[in-house]
Amino acid sequence: MKVRLISLFAALLLVSFFIFLNCSESRAEGLKGKWGLGLRLGPSFLAEENSDSTRGDPGPMINGTLFYGLTERVVAGVDLEWERHAVIDNLSGFNYGDASTVSIMPRVEYHFQGGRAFSPYLLFGAGINLNSFNPGSDLQASCAGCKLEPENILALKGGAGFDYRITPNLAFNTEIALKMNDGSANISGTFGSFTSGSTTDFRLCSVSYLFGIRYFY
Repeated sequence: MKVRLISLFAALLLVSFFIFLNCSESRAEGLKGKWGLGLRLGPSFLAEENSDSTRGDPGPMINGTLFYGLTERVVAGVDLEWERHAVIDNLSGFNYGDASTVSIMPRVEYHFQGGRAFSPYLLFGAGINLNSFNPGSDLQASCAGCKLEPENILALKGGAGFDYRITPNLAFNTEIALKMNDGSANISGTFGSFTSGSTTDFRLCSVSYLFGIRYFY
């Protein structure tokens, strides 16, 4: 009896698997010649300490993508994304403020199973990071007019993700990526370990985990 139940359960699993494959393939749609829009968001974590004396707390990232299928496996597009991290003193916990980045990056994706409902891919992007810094209340209270002015710098991004078609035109998307954003900042005013008129490392390289949707048309 137990063997029969196991066999029946295995048979049901097999049938369910084939039904799932057929349903998935019915939602599959070719990538070549298709335009698309993506909107994703998720957490972003700095890959290293912001400077020798400060760290960056985890923060949000919002990403929008416009893309076009060059072939069934190669997709080209452009990313526009924003992220923010609170800059905290390593020893005292003093909150200097928020470092924000707007990144504009052309990107290329390689899809291993182009044109299928489940489509994993690798990605590479390169562009520019537009960095800014907003002083926090702790810094403003202790040093009015003091600020950090981070430089804009080259952006490089690499990662992996996948699309899963919910309908032929709509897909769930998730992506993990590392973005390079390693520069410096000019200092105005003397505060903490920072000296007015000097520069400091301002490392904002981040690892992000994004979730959202893509629409193909």
